[in-house]
Amino acid sequence: MREDLPFSPPGRVLDGKELQKVVRVVAEDKGLWAEQLQHRTNDRGYAEVFLDE
Repeated sequence: MREDLPFSPPGRVLDGKELQKVVRVVAEDKGLWAEQLQHRTNDRGYAEVFLDE
């Protein structure tokens, strides 16, 4: 889990547009996820960005 995200966890359920904005911000900043990337040929991999209650 990352502690240096460019935003604070919202503390509530996001609507679709808000979630798209978070996804866009994270996708554009490869420094947040590049080291978590694992190249696989047969399946997808996932990395936790942040976790809240």
